[in-house]
Amino acid sequence: LTINYRTHNGILGAASEMVTLLLELFPHSVDALQKDIGHFDGPQPTLLTDTSPDDLSILLCGSDPQHSQIEFGAHQAVLVRTQASK
Repeated sequence: LTINYRTHNGILGAASEMVTLLLELFPHSVDALQKDIGHFDGPQPTLLTDTSPDDLSILLCGSDPQHSQIEFGAHQAVLVRTQASK
């Protein structure tokens, strides 16, 4: 199945690029499958590199966490490289 009903094309495009890199760097470690297509378009995810926890907190919550406009739930995720970086 190539149609993905769980997420949108913005996320699937970013994931596809990651898989493409893995295939180039480790060709015998990842199965090459057809790219997933989302049922609907969506925004490209924001990838942050070299962001300190304090800067990330301000970015996500603003300077006043009590009045943040970001509601974490099914539409937001923060992925970290290691368990220790949580």
